[in-house]
Amino acid sequence: MSLNCSSTRLAVISTNNIFKLFDIRENGTQVVSGFEKKDIWDMKWDNDKEDTIAIMEKSRLLVVQGTTAADPVPNQGYICSFRDLTVRTIQMQYVMQNPKDFDRGLIADIEVKTLRKAKELLDAGKISEANVFIEQNSHPMLWKLLAKMAMAKLDFRMAEHAFVKLRDYLGICFLKRLESIQVSCFEIRHESVILIKR
Repeated sequence: MSLNCSSTRLAVISTNNIFKLFDIRENGTQVVSGFEKKDIWDMKWDNDKEDTIAIMEKSRLLVVQGTTAADPVPNQGYICSFRDLTVRTIQMQYVMQNPKDFDRGLIADIEVKTLRKAKELLDAGKISEANVFIEQNSHPMLWKLLAKMAMAKLDFRMAEHAFVKLRDYLGICFLKRLESIQVSCFEIRHESVILIKR
């Protein structure tokens, strides 16, 4: 059993490896209808998003948002963590053979599809398209990426929008400070790089 980050949904894997979700309400719990998965042996909720969970089905990793599962990714590891839209897995059966000196390749970081898509848009310089995509798939990690890219491009309006979505007061104050002083473009870029690295 595992609770999500807001304690509003419970995930359960039965002894028969059947995975179900339950909504937790004031008057009790209710099974999420129409959603059941078989052959599930591991799970981990996203640290930031209450409706997203990573599950292992046989030798495949699935990320479920709400009741919709994304395309499976081949993987045989146990789920260590699920944060910043990245699922970290480790192949424990091989680590246990030599726990003091195991191959670091047994640890895999698998990015969720929405993170990969947002990175593609931002790397292509399509900031406004990325903003629309992130609005539709809101997640703190995506807003951080947008803020960093907007700061690097000196697009302070978009950066402020991302900082507001993140509720990042220091980021907003930093932008106001940059707007209030008259400095060269090089100095603004230098200050932006410092903020991005924090």
